[in-house]
Amino acid sequence: MSKRLMSHIGQYIWPWTIAMAVIGGLSIFGREELGAGYHLGDIAAVAFMISAACLIVISQRGTPRPDETEPAA
Repeated sequence: MSKRLMSHIGQYIWPWTIAMAVIGGLSIFGREELGAGYHLGDIAAVAFMISAACLIVISQRGTPRPDETEPAA
């Protein structure tokens, strides 16, 4: 991915998280209303995965990185 896109996502990570959760929810609602033949379940799954990844990144902000000189436990 380009650095510009990654920088944009990093600056606006909460709106991206919320947007992906909303898209996932609307996709599930649409699948219930329209039926299973429209790949809306796939769209919902991808949107929720992106939203979850954003939440993980948000939760990891500010935590110190492990020292690379220390051996792994």
